[in-house]
Amino acid sequence: MTDTRPTFFLDGETLSIAQLLSLGDGAVQLRLSDEAWQRVKEGRQVVDDVVASGRVVYGINTGFGQFATTTIEPAKLQELQVNLIRSHAAGVGERLSICRVRRLFALRINVLAKGHSGVSVGTLQQLLDAWNASCLPMVPMKGTLGASGDLAPLSHLALGLLGEGIMWNPSTGDWAPASEVLSQHALRPLSLQAKEGLALINGTQFVTSLACEALDRALCLARAADVIAALSVEALRGTYRAFEPILHKVLSLLPLDTHATATKHTKRTKHTKHT
Repeated sequence: MTDTRPTFFLDGETLSIAQLLSLGDGAVQLRLSDEAWQRVKEGRQVVDDVVASGRVVYGINTGFGQFATTTIEPAKLQELQVNLIRSHAAGVGERLSICRVRRLFALRINVLAKGHSGVSVGTLQQLLDAWNASCLPMVPMKGTLGASGDLAPLSHLALGLLGEGIMWNPSTGDWAPASEVLSQHALRPLSLQAKEGLALINGTQFVTSLACEALDRALCLARAADVIAALSVEALRGTYRAFEPILHKVLSLLPLDTHATATKHTKRTKHTKHT
């Protein structure tokens, strides 16, 4: 079936908060810009060159953490990446909502589009295909390390794409085994190459996507507060002279610009009511 939804291009550089939030409803199909694909190819070539040369590089052919000095033989590099994801998929708590998983997923794709992670073109295309099909892995709410990395949430995101764990089935509107969901929608489980497991889970897109939502809601509340203040002054037949910036510059510990913005909004709202 042909996808008739509008196309939204990710390039790893220009995604705004408003755009990210709008992706939560799945009303568009995602694609990468040509420039992004080129960066991904170049980044992957660096990893392939390391593997071919036999040089020892952390995260590519070594263990992780305490095992960083342990060299992994080439035949076990794929197993290493899969085990990394399985071992870190240890989140708990309620499931992230579908729209939030979409945002998290899209933001992770956007970061990989920068070309710095060494993910392959094939793997990134599979991520795009899963997002466009609304086949979304189950991600628990708890488990992130914050600024140290969203290892657990991102591992759950990757786990479903491996065909393990639980995934949202858009055909039934319910959760189901990831392997079944992928098969029903003609999607293949990921087959990871060297470093790709690390590339999929090393980041902070879980907390970033939630922070974008929180910021948007905070801005809405701030705008509502300005309107409420203006209407309250109007209803009480008050004066907006109390909001003059010079007063707040003298009396407040906060910078003038902070109060000037609120004052401007309040005065503008009051003025709009009379025009």
